[in-house]
Amino acid sequence: MFRLLLLIAACNGDKDTDTSDPTGTATGTTTTTGTATGTTGGTGTSGGSGTSGGTSGTTASDWCTVQHVFEHHCTSCHSVAGGLSGALDLQDDAWAQLVGVDSSYFGGWVRVVPGEPEASLLYTKIANTQGDAGGAMPYGTEGLASVSDTGATEADAIWSWIAAGAPDDDCSGTTTGSTTGGSTTGGSTTGGSTTGGTTTGGTTTGGTSGATTGGTTGTTGLGAPWTLTVEGSAYSGIHKGQDVYLNVVRERDSAIVGADIHANIGDAFKMVFPNILEAGESYRIDWFADHNYNGTCEPYPDDHVWSRSIGKPAGDQSERADHSGATLNDAGCDSF
Repeated sequence: MFRLLLLIAACNGDKDTDTSDPTGTATGTTTTTGTATGTTGGTGTSGGSGTSGGTSGTTASDWCTVQHVFEHHCTSCHSVAGGLSGALDLQDDAWAQLVGVDSSYFGGWVRVVPGEPEASLLYTKIANTQGDAGGAMPYGTEGLASVSDTGATEADAIWSWIAAGAPDDDCSGTTTGSTTGGSTTGGSTTGGSTTGGTTTGGTTTGGTSGATTGGTTGTTGLGAPWTLTVEGSAYSGIHKGQDVYLNVVRERDSAIVGADIHANIGDAFKMVFPNILEAGESYRIDWFADHNYNGTCEPYPDDHVWSRSIGKPAGDQSERADHSGATLNDAGCDSF
C-alpha cells in the first residue's frame, strides 16, 4: 500500500509542472508576406543574324556590253537624233547596221566581219588602226582606249564580241538571287518561388531574329550616270551651211568624253551625250564653226571658236552653246 501511494504522488507531481496548452495547437503570431524575390529569368540567347542575301543582276553578254559602249560613246553622232554620221545608226537595231554590212564611205571595208576583229572597220576605228580609212573613233580622239579609264576594257569587249562571231544576243534575261537569313529565338527562364509569398521571376525572350532577303536586281553595264544636252542658236548669219564641231572635255585630264558634229547648220543645233557625266568631275565644252570649211579647228578669224566650263554636274545637265562674237575663245581648239 505504501508503494502505491508513492507512485500516485509521483504522477500528480508531473501534471502540476506541465504548463503547455492542453489542446496542443500553437498559433503563430507572424505571417510571412512573401518578400523574397524570385530568381530572375535567364537572358535569352540572341537571335542569329540572317545570312545576307546574294546580290543579283544581269551579267551582260558580249553584245549587250557592246551596246552599252555605243550608248556611252557613239550614239550622240551615230543615231537619228545625232544626224546619222557616216550613215550609221548605232541606236536602233545596231546589229543589223554592222554585221556583214559594207562601209558607206570606205571601199573594201566591211563594218563587222564575224570572227575577224582586225578586218572589221568598227574595231580598227576604235583601236586607231584604220590606216587611210578616215579618223579614229570616237570622233576627235585617238581611239576608244584614250577616252576614259574604262576605254581599253570597252575596246576589248568589242574585240571579243567580233572574235566570237558577232552574235546577236538577247539582253533581256536576268538572274535574281535571294537568300533568307536565319532566325533564332532566345531562351526563357522562370524565376524561383519562395513559400510565404511567391514571386515569379522575369521572362526574357532572346534577341533579334535576323532576316535579310537578298539582292537588288539590276543590269551590269558600262557608262557614267548622267546625260549632257547642248543646244546652240544664232548661227544662221555668216555660218549658215557650215559644220559645227563640239567636244565635251573632262578637265582633270583633258580627256574627251563626248564629241559630235552638226553638219550644214541652219540656225540652231542640239547635241545629246548620254551617260558621260560622272560625279565629282568638272567638265568644259569646246566648239567651233568651221568657217573655212577644212575640218580643222583654227584660231579666229579662220574659224570661230569657243570654250566654256560647265562645272561639276549633279545630275542630267543642259547647256547653251550659242553663237556670240563677244565670247570667242581660241583655247577651244586645244581639244581638237
